[in-house]
Amino acid sequence: MSSSPVWLILAAGAATAGLAVSVQMLAAWRLARTPRTRRVLARRATYAAGGLAAGVLAADVVWRVGAHLDALAVGWLVVITPALVGLDVLERRLPDPLTLGSYPLVAVVVAVEAVTGGTVRPVMDAAIGLLLVGGFYLAVALAAPRGGLGAGDVKLAGLVGMVTGSLRPSDAIIATIIGLAIAGATAIAYFRNTRIQIAMGPAILSGAIVAAFI
Repeated sequence: MSSSPVWLILAAGAATAGLAVSVQMLAAWRLARTPRTRRVLARRATYAAGGLAAGVLAADVVWRVGAHLDALAVGWLVVITPALVGLDVLERRLPDPLTLGSYPLVAVVVAVEAVTGGTVRPVMDAAIGLLLVGGFYLAVALAAPRGGLGAGDVKLAGLVGMVTGSLRPSDAIIATIIGLAIAGATAIAYFRNTRIQIAMGPAILSGAIVAAFI
């Protein structure tokens, strides 16, 4: 691939992701339940930082994963990350419209990839990732004390499993391990402050994004 198409793809990816993040942050603002959360999400710096970060990450996804359908699923996960992180950190909530609402989109992307590629492997890999990651977090949520993992964390984990599994099932496992490591490190950093409840969403999403890049 020549340099011009590469830079065109990167620029288009960054611009599209930046616009999409702005829309998602607006959705997060509408889903917010507290005035404080709305004030934070409404700040222009939040939109700018989220759009810039997602644009760079989405461009990097296209660069590393390739300009094909795999990049769309990962790119979408990158796009909704700022909104999910903001709501989870501020309200300890991962709204269904952003988590469950993303399942059909990723499923369609994976199905189209399977049809165009003439193989059911993408569908099988995504299903394996969903069962592995979603099933693991569901088991932990059921076994953990009340207030540990929430339903939103499990739904997000399943989505992450689908996306990373569509790349390779091993990526879903890597994403889980990295996410748990990040969550563990955060818990250790705040272990003296028992009033702080660690938000799992950022760790789960970070694990997925890192796994997609390595």
